[in-house]
Amino acid sequence: MSDTKKVVVFLTGAVEANGKFDENEKEAVSSIAKALGVDKAEFHALIEAEMKNQRAMSEEDLDKYFHDMAEGINEDDAIQIYQFCLQAVFADNEFTIDEVEVMVGFAEALDIEIAEAIMMMFSFEVPED
Repeated sequence: MSDTKKVVVFLTGAVEANGKFDENEKEAVSSIAKALGVDKAEFHALIEAEMKNQRAMSEEDLDKYFHDMAEGINEDDAIQIYQFCLQAVFADNEFTIDEVEVMVGFAEALDIEIAEAIMMMFSFEVPED
């Protein structure tokens, strides 16, 4: 994965989808940082900064932002980003309608077929460290 910034943008949107960034989601973010080979503290700081950025946007601006950030992401990286987001939203063992809507929006932005995205949601297993 070459662009950590894009991972941070989508991952932040995923953890913000249910309105809370709980300990389970923070652990998932740490696990994702490890998978990316990125310093955990630095990665968390990037997520926190991106939260402030996204919270300042309207829904329409945020949707455009995600689509703009998806530009240039190849298919393999798009799937990886999507799976990272699933890891974060499933970390608290809840899957809310808001999270479903965000994940469908991410699939659209990342040019992942909706049926494929739904299959990933249904078959997702949280990786163990």
